[in-house]
This record gives sequence, C-alpha cells and structure tokens, in this order.
Amino acid sequence: MYAIDKLGNEKQRKKFLPSMMNCDKIGCFALTEPDFGSDAVSIKTVAKKVEGGYMITGQKRWISNASIC
Repeated sequence: MYAIDKLGNEKQRKKFLPSMMNCDKIGCFALTEPDFGSDAVSIKTVAKKVEGGYMITGQKRWISNASIC
C-alpha cells in the first residue's frame, strides 16, 4: 500500500487502496534477479520507454508463490 500511496497516481490510489485498507484485496510486490534475489535496491533490470511501449532488459528468476502475487 505504501508504494501505491506514495508513487501511484490518484486514479490508482482510488482504485486499489480502499479495498486493500478493508482487507478485501491483498497487494503484492514480487521480483527476483539471479545475483540479488529480492533486493529491490540492487536490481539491474531496466525498463526503457520506446515507441509502442517499453523495452525491458535484465534477467529474472522464478518467484515462490508468484501465482498468488
């Protein structure tokens, strides 16, 4: 919830935060990289805006319980 509140736009806050505050929905942040695990500060993956979307470079690993995240 903290990331949505601090970094999300107003539309995202209105859409997600009320149901999360009422425990109707659970929010998750899931990432992992071969050299850093879930250390979000050290990740090397980069998303670059390009025509038609984004180009993402980096390596990912499997995430435990990703199907529920």
